[in-house]
Amino acid sequence: MKLTYDLIEDGKSRNGGWSYKQIRTLGEDHSRKGWLDRLIGQEVSHLAYARFLSLKDMHLNKKKHKFAQKLEEIEGWLDSNAVEAEGVMCVEVDVLLDYLKDFT
Repeated sequence: MKLTYDLIEDGKSRNGGWSYKQIRTLGEDHSRKGWLDRLIGQEVSHLAYARFLSLKDMHLNKKKHKFAQKLEEIEGWLDSNAVEAEGVMCVEVDVLLDYLKDFT
């Protein structure tokens, strides 16, 4: 199949771009200026194009998932280590910072 601007646009993420894996799937390197222009008119297999579309937003979901996992871990740690004082959950700052250093 011959790539058109519209076909490439269909793979654009909700943030307005494409992932490295998507562009590599079509046989181009997006770090090189002009990659989009070079792709227009190129022949690719239907399988490569289907993979390109299947990768849409995958890089965004991965980051969101990792963040959600870390947040759940921190919340669980706080539930185990914080104490309530006058309706406020408290934890010693140095203990919290020591725990959070693994999340950077």
